[in-house]
Amino acid sequence: MSRCPVDNCDCRFPTGQRGGDHSNWAIPARADEEFQPGTGSNDTSIRPYISTILNEKFAHQALRLKEECREGLSAILVLHNSCLYLGTKMCGSLDLKKYDTLKGIAHGLIYYSIKHKVLYSGLSDLCEDLRARYCIVETEPYWKWSLEKLMREAAKEYSSQLHKLVQTVRSSKRFGGQWPASMLVLVSGPTSPRYGHPAMQYFARLTNTLYEIPKMGSRSCLEVEYRPEEPDKYPDRKLLYIENADSASQALEIGVSLLTEDTVYSHYLSMKTDILARPTGEYLRQKCRKK
Repeated sequence: MSRCPVDNCDCRFPTGQRGGDHSNWAIPARADEEFQPGTGSNDTSIRPYISTILNEKFAHQALRLKEECREGLSAILVLHNSCLYLGTKMCGSLDLKKYDTLKGIAHGLIYYSIKHKVLYSGLSDLCEDLRARYCIVETEPYWKWSLEKLMREAAKEYSSQLHKLVQTVRSSKRFGGQWPASMLVLVSGPTSPRYGHPAMQYFARLTNTLYEIPKMGSRSCLEVEYRPEEPDKYPDRKLLYIENADSASQALEIGVSLLTEDTVYSHYLSMKTDILARPTGEYLRQKCRKK
């Protein structure tokens, strides 16, 4: 190919015109400068800067593509620190008082079962000193609840509170009771949550997204896996988990970047691995004679 296929490309040649012979490129000093005619590709003094310049140009390109990707989404929901955001605007927070109590008791029973090497099935199994830490008296219903029921009720409480808040946003004037076909949902939380995160399960159904069993998953994961009956119904609804974001706005920026990589760059080269990952693997297998 002797001519640039893109009319508005930032290529410049000795004639000072776009398009034409690519054999005499000159590299600019900065990524935001135009290519200038004159030096030619045989000038070795510019070669060490090519990688740095292209890295900068990729960064500028990524910003532009991110904005295009963001503009193509009808809605972006972000769940961060038990608060739900529409874009960067907070819509409300989850009332998790009951949930925190139930999950706290369940966690305590599991913790002390492991520590004492005894299976505690409920608060009544604990000694008086441990029971006192929960400030729950025998007249309260949680006293007689089994560990299984505590976890089941905690899951129900979290899902109900999340659904209540999500439906409030859905019924707002902006959406009129109907989610758009194109939307991005971001669940922000700590690094590598255990499989089955309640919010991820909930939003997998809202976005019609496959929620698969992890590679190292156990049989119990089968009860958590979600496979949409019509997987192609909403192809432009996406769900992502964002790790260690300091704020909802940071989670949003990370989420849009990941979506851009998945929907734009992946058409040319996967961004999930280094661009030299495959050829490096092939070379080392050949060189080391090991798979």
